[in-house]
Amino acid sequence: MTVLVTGSTGNVGSRVVTQLVGQGVQVLALTRDPSTAQLPERADVVAGQLSDVAATLASRDHRQTAAAPVAVDTGTRKGS
Repeated sequence: MTVLVTGSTGNVGSRVVTQLVGQGVQVLALTRDPSTAQLPERADVVAGQLSDVAATLASRDHRQTAAAPVAVDTGTRKGS
């Protein structure tokens, strides 16, 4: 099973990703800019928007994915 971590580059999310990868869990780390993500190499870092997680999952073959929502979309971010 794969665990999708939203907010994967934030303070909490990056620690969640590191812990999961350290335990041998396959991680799909969602971030706006994968080029700046400083996450473990074994994490599958993908570009995506929190508002469209379904499209991100559909574009990859992740049928068995659990979510670890470290970030939530409140709709208050300017410019999004």
